[in-house]
Amino acid sequence: MNPTLSAVRRPFRILSLDGGGIRGLYTARFLADMEAQLQRDGNEHTSLYQHFDLICGTSTGGIIALALALGMPARELVHLYSHHAKDIFGAGRNLLSWLGT
Repeated sequence: MNPTLSAVRRPFRILSLDGGGIRGLYTARFLADMEAQLQRDGNEHTSLYQHFDLICGTSTGGIIALALALGMPARELVHLYSHHAKDIFGAGRNLLSWLGT
């Protein structure tokens, strides 16, 4: 292999997101924290899609993956899950009932 080529290659980066209904709020919150850290570090690319070659997921993870791939900030996903959980998942599927409180 040409040493010049191997020096410029970087790993193929994959972001894979699990499903789980309303539990996607945890995923969205974690991703929002990642984006905030990128911004605090002065990174010019604060959208997560700019840091991954492939973003995929199952169920609610797939919805999050699509939103990120389209450039939606993760903090907007947190807002979506936080404020529209009952509309999306039904009245009995809110986060507090899932936690058993």
